[in-house]
Amino acid sequence: PCTEPPRPAPRPMRVSTSLTTHDTIARLMDSSRRLAEAQMRATTGKRVTRMSDDPSDATNAMHAAGSLRGLAQYKRNIEAIGSRLDAEEVALDHLTSILTRAREVAVGQAGANSSAATRRAAAAEIRQLLEQSGQIGNTTFGDGYLFGGSSAATTPPFDVDQVSEVPRFVRIVPPAVAP
Repeated sequence: PCTEPPRPAPRPMRVSTSLTTHDTIARLMDSSRRLAEAQMRATTGKRVTRMSDDPSDATNAMHAAGSLRGLAQYKRNIEAIGSRLDAEEVALDHLTSILTRAREVAVGQAGANSSAATRRAAAAEIRQLLEQSGQIGNTTFGDGYLFGGSSAATTPPFDVDQVSEVPRFVRIVPPAVAP
């Protein structure tokens, strides 16, 4: 029969007080660090405060923050466009009223009952309506002209040309080219 030799009894390990103190201090420092991190998460409401906390979640958070900034910019753009469209609608409504009045004046002068005096009065009114139309076309909005297109021209886009006694046309001035 096979018998094993007797094993020696385990020797007690000697633990010095400096080793115990060092180990206790290391554990206290680790606990203190974890407590500080927990307090930081509790006060900021953020689970990840540094990239090293969780690189994949930090990357996701950065992408989400970029998306939120993009959405905020879209919202500002939509609000700006809404304001511009409102201003355009008011101007075009006013222009529609002017054109309706011009048509009424023209129809009123088309009959045989009109005289030279009524035609002169009608021509003066049409001249005023044309000037008002030019002013509407040159309405400013923000830093540019409402109906000036995409260029940032410093001159008004519409010029009512008074070549003769009766206005003949509205000339569209090409936008100035920036140097």
